Amino acid sequence: MLLEQKTTDFLEQLSSSAPIPGGGGASAAVGAFASALGLMVTNLTVGKKKYADVEEEILEIREKLEQKKQDLSGW
Repeated sequence: MLLEQKTTDFLEQLSSSAPIPGGGGASAAVGAFASALGLMVTNLTVGKKKYADVEEEILEIREKLEQKKQDLSGW
């Protein structure tokens, strides 16, 4: 899988003349990273008194982001 290799190796392959990885692989990787960042925010938000009124919504978003991360990364 593309995301199982070092980021530097992935970037080297992406910038080479090889046909893969291409735009689809790069887009999936970026989407998986974006989902992971969103998950970080939800994990930092859940349990905080300041955000108690939206915690249920944050938990739903966290589930969706976890699914997107899995879908895009193949894990």
